[in-house]
Amino acid sequence: MHRNDRRAAGWLMRTAGVLAVAASTGGALAQGAGKPAPIVVAETDIAREGEGARRDALNKRERKAFDSTLWAKLSDWTNGKALTATDTKDKVVLIATWTGYLPTSRRVPALATRLAEEHGKKGLIVVMVHGEQQWDKASKPAAPEGTALLVAHDAKGEFRQGLDVDADPDFYLIDRAGQLRFADVTLEALDTAVARLIAEDSSSAAGISDRLMTEQAERERAQRRATTANTQATFTNIPELPFNLPDASEYEKAKWPRRPLDRSKQQEERGAQLPAKDIRLPDEGWYPSKPKTEGRIVIVYDWHPRIAFTYNPMFEYADQLQIQYPRDVVVIGALSTFPNVAGRQMEKKDNDPAELAKDFERFTKSRVFRHALVNNSKSPIRSQADGDEEYIAPVLMMLSSDGKARWWIRAEDEGAPVAMESALLDLLKNDPGVQARRKVEAEWIARQQGKSEAEVQAAIEAAASAPAADKAPPPPPAP
Repeated sequence: MHRNDRRAAGWLMRTAGVLAVAASTGGALAQGAGKPAPIVVAETDIAREGEGARRDALNKRERKAFDSTLWAKLSDWTNGKALTATDTKDKVVLIATWTGYLPTSRRVPALATRLAEEHGKKGLIVVMVHGEQQWDKASKPAAPEGTALLVAHDAKGEFRQGLDVDADPDFYLIDRAGQLRFADVTLEALDTAVARLIAEDSSSAAGISDRLMTEQAERERAQRRATTANTQATFTNIPELPFNLPDASEYEKAKWPRRPLDRSKQQEERGAQLPAKDIRLPDEGWYPSKPKTEGRIVIVYDWHPRIAFTYNPMFEYADQLQIQYPRDVVVIGALSTFPNVAGRQMEKKDNDPAELAKDFERFTKSRVFRHALVNNSKSPIRSQADGDEEYIAPVLMMLSSDGKARWWIRAEDEGAPVAMESALLDLLKNDPGVQARRKVEAEWIARQQGKSEAEVQAAIEAAASAPAADKAPPPPPAP
């Protein structure tokens, strides 16, 4: 397998794994789990980079005391003296590693300066740590008035080794309790991560691990309550109930997950995101039939029947996700043309419409699918995303209930699995159409159960804000 193919396949395997992780949030009891799953990556809305053994090691170091002896590994401090544990007490510290001559690092000085200006007087210390080579040629920004923006030299690479930095730039955050709170944060999540730690006091930061465990225990209790409740209705036999889809203004006000940055606007509007995009799903070519998407989050991935890593293991995990979220999510595998794979041109016959139609029929007859498939080769999802047909692996998108792509990701993006899980949970929590549909369904269930009017109204009020994890999914069907 070509090196880029292996990379793409590995990304897809990890992303498919997150589908299972996200699904298990709502389905642990359906699988017979009796104990809360351990928190591997806390605060998943803050996306991190890294993968495999390195990411696992970084996760274990988060929310532990930062090793302040590492400050002594740095030299040539600029804009102030070398830091000590005393200097950082009750402060938030942002560590930004960078190497001036690398194109990937050129934005770091301006970024560090901006964050120091915005948060320096609120208790943020920014430490820019330059790599071993060409320190003397590196641009070292001055600290804005009244802020702490320090620049230091990692002359022997020992500081980076101590933090397991893999490539510049990397961003690490220490909270007011002196804990390494976020290790290797993505650029897109950095502003959110800094603002969160600045808003905390030392006591709140110190208690973060206990709070996370308490929240997880409460989710487990909610799952048990949902499973043991004496219900006369289940999520699998609710009819399609009419409801009013919220108007456009409600969707404009909703809090959506961060989309990819619009690289063309970063000079004049730092942090600008690509706009949400209208995605048109076809009317024909569905297996077994076109699903009902009203009031639901739609997850779409594209695949090609002659490129194995685009459907294996994605088929299996897409099925699992659909089983675990039977009411809130619609998962769609869209057969698409792939003009290029890992920089190589696909053969003409591989994208021939007649041949793809035969392949699609063969696949749909080969196994039972729990999610929807569609032959979308005439209008590939990737071309609707942003016209970029140079992906080395499938594009994966999440659509809000008004049909707009609110989140998507490419194979090469770092931190893809964690970002995907966070985006899904955000969409389920904040989508106005999902909330509207849940209210109508909650009323229907309560009335089917013979609840009092007060209980019906309480069920309606609770339904919209309830996370999907509180809804016990049905067990997987018997093989």
